[in-house]
Amino acid sequence: MAVCDGILFFAADIVDGGWSPRVVFDLAQEEAPVDALWWVSMDGVHRPCEMPADLSLLGQLGAVLSAEDTAGADQDALLHPKYQIPARCFAYVGNPSKTSTWKLPYLLADGSTDLKRLPKAIQSLSSNYRGAKVGGIPDEAIPHVFRRLAGAATAEGKVPASGVTVAPTYQMLADILQQMELAGV
Repeated sequence: MAVCDGILFFAADIVDGGWSPRVVFDLAQEEAPVDALWWVSMDGVHRPCEMPADLSLLGQLGAVLSAEDTAGADQDALLHPKYQIPARCFAYVGNPSKTSTWKLPYLLADGSTDLKRLPKAIQSLSSNYRGAKVGGIPDEAIPHVFRRLAGAATAEGKVPASGVTVAPTYQMLADILQQMELAGV
């Protein structure tokens, strides 16, 4: 999936009922970002992207991905029985028609980040939250889920940046993403 508003170009892979960022770049750059463009070319688009997308650009320019960018409107008809939110509000969706496979709510029904649930989702996936570790997420989907949560944290300005102190949960998320990048996951 790719979106361009004349200022930013954003491309993402559809993964596990949501999206995983592929590339983001500013169209006003003097030189074309050749390394990023390769990942959306005929040769690169069919391969898992090895270049982490710089999601800080979205927050710096005030860009916000709407809920419609991550799921179709027809999926909003089914709500989770406990949380009363649709599948697009969860970091992992195993089967969009089976609410028992929806894990880690982190968005509100309007598509905005749920700042109360986001840190809990990060903690539940990375270690445990009050003794409860999330289950039912396949190992191969975990990096995509971490990136999805990181995208929400970045959009809210919660990810560590130079000179900015953040809560330990968000620092832990940044450390995990750095480890995933070093490991090539």
